[in-house]
Amino acid sequence: MRRRTFLKEFGAGTMLLGSGGLLTACGRDDSGGSQQIGVQLFTLRNQLQADVRKTLADVAAIGYQEVEPFGLGGNAFVNDPFFGHSAQEFRNFLTDAGLGAPLAHISGAAMNIAEIADLAQEIGVHHLVVGMAPDFLTYGNGEIKVTGVTGRDQVDRIAERLNRQGEMARASGIGFAYHNHHMEFVSIGDENAFDYLFAQVDADLVRIELDIGWTLVAGADPIELLQRYAGRVISVHLKDYDPRLPPGDDATIYPISEQAQLTEPGSGPTDFKPVMAALDATGVDHRFVEIDVAPEPVAAVARGYDYLTAL
Repeated sequence: MRRRTFLKEFGAGTMLLGSGGLLTACGRDDSGGSQQIGVQLFTLRNQLQADVRKTLADVAAIGYQEVEPFGLGGNAFVNDPFFGHSAQEFRNFLTDAGLGAPLAHISGAAMNIAEIADLAQEIGVHHLVVGMAPDFLTYGNGEIKVTGVTGRDQVDRIAERLNRQGEMARASGIGFAYHNHHMEFVSIGDENAFDYLFAQVDADLVRIELDIGWTLVAGADPIELLQRYAGRVISVHLKDYDPRLPPGDDATIYPISEQAQLTEPGSGPTDFKPVMAALDATGVDHRFVEIDVAPEPVAAVARGYDYLTAL
C-alpha cells in the first residue's frame, strides 16, 4: 500500500480492527465519575478535514459529550491534528459544541512530551495516549506496513520507551496511557505480549486504553481484562467486529483486511450488556465509539450512540 494513500486514509489513532465495546451511562454517576459517551475523532477524519466546526456540532447534536482527538505531537499519520486551525480555535469549537476532549492520541515515537502536553492541555486534554507502538510499523519503497510482535526484546524496548514518555508526561502535569491492538496478544514464551508489556511498565506512569474490539479479534476476553486490570484501564474504544462481513480486499482502503469487518456497536454480534456492567464495575469513565472505516461515519456513530444509550 502506498504511504501517501495510507496517510490520507488512516489518521493516527487506532488504526485497525475492533469489535464490540460498550458504553453505558450518559452523564455523571452518583460517585462523581464522568462515564461519558464519546467518539474517537479518527472515525470522522474526512468530515473534519472539510469542516471542523460543523463536524463537532454534528457530534454534539447526536448526544455525544466527549471526543478524543488524534495526531498530536507530529504523529506520522497526520500533519495537522486541528485541521487548519489553531489549538485555541479548536478549543473554541469544542466549547461552542459543549464537548470535552479529555484524552488525545499521540505518536508512539514522540519524545517531545512536554511540548505535546502544553498543546494538549490547551484544548483540555488530561491524558495522552499512544495509539500504536512505532515498532509495529515498517516503511520501505514508499509503502507502510503494520507488523507485529517479534519477541520479548522488542516488547522490552517498547516498555522502556513508554516509561520514559510517562515520566515526561507526569513532569508536565498530564497523564499517559497506551492503546492496544491485536498483536499484543500473541504468545511470547509462557504469556502473551500484552500481559508481559504491562508487567514491565510502571503502572503509575502508564495507564491503559483498552480497545475491546482488538481483544476480541485476538481471541482474548475483554471482561476478564477489565477485571484483571481494574484501576489501570482509564478508557476504552467501542466498536464491533463482525467476522460474517467480507474482509477488505483493497489494501489502499483496508491496510488490514479485517477493517472492513468493523461496525458500530449494535450492528454486530457482540453482546454489550456484560461489557457495560464490567465498565461500570471497574470504573472506566471514558468510552469512545470508533469505526475505523465507515461508509457513512456520522450516521454510524449516531446509530452506535442510540444503541448504547438505550441499553
